[in-house]
Amino acid sequence: MAWFSSTPMIADILSRFTPASGANIQIPAGVTLCIIDNATLLAVLTVTFPPNPIDGQRLIIAASAAITLMTCATTDGSAIKGPLASLVANAYARYSYVAAANAWFRTG
Repeated sequence: MAWFSSTPMIADILSRFTPASGANIQIPAGVTLCIIDNATLLAVLTVTFPPNPIDGQRLIIAASAAITLMTCATTDGSAIKGPLASLVANAYARYSYVAAANAWFRTG
């Protein structure tokens, strides 16, 4: 008996950003992996979550450089439970959307 799955792996839908400090990045609908790829510290950054998420949608936000002051926002009225306020270099946070609560919950 083989101990593997015949189900193909599903890749993340990736968006990579290289914003300047003070920028507002909008994660496109359907994106599951947001890479903030800066060489140096970002003093201030606003990250707007994907609009119109589906139940169970996941989102990972990762940064290559530290972000001192981070604001998380939405444009569709959904809430963010456990929004990031800052992020150290080479760190990430994971969120899952729950339609019944109309909210993104931090899960990692």
